[in-house]
Amino acid sequence: MNSNFKSLRNSKGFQKEASKLIEYVNVVERSLQAAEILQSVSILNPIDRQTAIKTAGLKEISSFKSTYKDLAVNINVLLPISKSDNRFINNEVIIAVTDACSIESCFDKSILKPSNFHLKSMGLIQEDVILLPSLLKMTIKILKNFENIKFPIDDYNSTSSFNNTMDLSSANQTYNKQSTSNKHTLFNNQYHVRIIGHSIGGSIAAYLAAILGGSIDINSSNKNFVIKKEHIGFFKNQVNCLSFGPIPCISRTIIPRYISSIICGDDIIARTTLESMGNLNERVLNCLKNKKNLINWIPGADLISDTSFITSKLSILYT
Repeated sequence: MNSNFKSLRNSKGFQKEASKLIEYVNVVERSLQAAEILQSVSILNPIDRQTAIKTAGLKEISSFKSTYKDLAVNINVLLPISKSDNRFINNEVIIAVTDACSIESCFDKSILKPSNFHLKSMGLIQEDVILLPSLLKMTIKILKNFENIKFPIDDYNSTSSFNNTMDLSSANQTYNKQSTSNKHTLFNNQYHVRIIGHSIGGSIAAYLAAILGGSIDINSSNKNFVIKKEHIGFFKNQVNCLSFGPIPCISRTIIPRYISSIICGDDIIARTTLESMGNLNERVLNCLKNKKNLINWIPGADLISDTSFITSKLSILYT
């Protein structure tokens, strides 16, 4: 019996399933922790917010608000209180992105309008990626703000304490040469960055991670979409992202393994595109026209079934 178990345990199939289970457990654990952090930074009362953040094992280094048209998100940069806290990995920085605008902004046509961007060619094939320009502009603006955030000198970790076996991007190495001993920012230190967000904030969190991880590297003649080359891939192999109910924002040309999204049931926000909203509007109007007696109509019954059909059909176009 024991010999059979040992042979099963050493089989490739068993190891593969075991690794999947471990990955699943880690994702669930990280998700619960991310939900706690997002809930903490969303508390309006400053004293209660700091208490909740401290309960989560973190301290707030910086917070700021970023806006574009009707969009607004709050950014919180956090560090673990204790370096020995096993809830966090060594040298980890947590960036939380939460909405600071109304839910109607998620349905704004100017926000949802996608655009094609040319990815920088890595060979003979030129690939495009579909992104939301409004969110990309906000992300580039947020990255510039990160350059001005000063980390306490007590939290500065020298390169000698970092895992030298981890691959660093050339941008990382170049940028570190420019750093000085009296300037400790996110971009002249070797942190591991965890980015979390919800709704529109979840989409921006995904953009931040995709740029810092090197997955979004685009060619654009429009100066509004020029990403600093030092930012692209700066945290390659050192960044991960968890988004709750983000709006569709990246086409399947890019599928980074370090970005995960969690969608609850038939959440319409996570399936909202210009095309799905247009089809939904048409179906709702047709539904209302075909009802002779609106008083006896059960509110939402047909609407829910139509919404589910439309959004599930179109969601395959997006990650």
